[in-house]
Amino acid sequence: MTGGEDGGAVAVVHRAGPGADGPDYAPDQWPEPLGPARPLDPLGTVLIPAAVRAVVAPRPTAPAPAAPAAPATAPRPDPSIGLAAELELNADRLVRRRLPRGRRLAAAAERLTRGGDRERDQGRLVERIRTPLRQAHRIAVLGSAPGTGRTVTTTLLGDLLATHRPDRVIALALDAGTAPPGLPAAPSHQDFRRFTGLRPSGLEQLAGGPGDEADHLRLLDAAASQYPVVLTDAGGAAPAVRAALARADQLVLCTDASVRGAAGTDALLGWLAGEGFGALAASAVLVVSPVRDQQRELPAQELSGHFGARCRAVVTVPQDAHLAAGGDPAPDRLRGRTRTAFTELAALLGDAMAGAAG
Repeated sequence: MTGGEDGGAVAVVHRAGPGADGPDYAPDQWPEPLGPARPLDPLGTVLIPAAVRAVVAPRPTAPAPAAPAAPATAPRPDPSIGLAAELELNADRLVRRRLPRGRRLAAAAERLTRGGDRERDQGRLVERIRTPLRQAHRIAVLGSAPGTGRTVTTTLLGDLLATHRPDRVIALALDAGTAPPGLPAAPSHQDFRRFTGLRPSGLEQLAGGPGDEADHLRLLDAAASQYPVVLTDAGGAAPAVRAALARADQLVLCTDASVRGAAGTDALLGWLAGEGFGALAASAVLVVSPVRDQQRELPAQELSGHFGARCRAVVTVPQDAHLAAGGDPAPDRLRGRTRTAFTELAALLGDAMAGAAG
């Protein structure tokens, strides 16, 4: 520095001449030049240069879960699965497809029509059961062998008759004996009521004491004087069977669908014809119950064809858990088909009552 005219300091800059060498201030190594970033893809995604990525510390990341190895080929269904594989649930089966409105209405109308037809059929059966009587009507119930449904048939038939008819109905168990001690020779209805049991249907039941054929006949005549409809469970005792047949206006024969039952029914029909009850047997209704043990069961159509030529009608009773369990039968606990079978039986007996009433 030098002093100026005004006494101030003046800065003096020394410049090197053209031929003089100046000091070299350049660094020993220059950084690599950063070229223009290249896009990764046409969308313009830019990669961070390697030099810049080295400055930024990477964040720790969890290892990515290993993807399960895809099978080389799809497994085939096991043919042993059979129908279960075909019924496997899928989205198509879970979706409930509704029928078109027209088809739904047609299906509903068909159900109503079937229901109406059943009600009309039931109504016609009841009308036949309610056939009026001008005098007492006695119905004998016999079995081709023990255990063929004789007592069950008597009870259920009596229940249906008592339910649908306006008059009194009684069922006599003749195999249990004759009139109980204490019943007058000419009893009134109140006298009978002292000894009869009353079922919910209104059916009265009576079991008496021991006696001979003449005693059975007196009991049957006394019952007919007070009850328009008299059912007799004749059992297997000869005096009771002969008394029941002697007073019977109609006959119901009970058997089962076994070979033994069919053979026993043939023998019983032959015996009836030989004893002078051929006309009664020809107008009888045969009730065929299902086989309970391990015996072979004959087809219902075969039995109907065989015995239909020897009897007025054949009624086949289907399998029913309530009847198979034994005990006291109740109409309201029967299957629909079983109840219909016994209702048809009662209607067939009502048809014959119409002939007796004339």
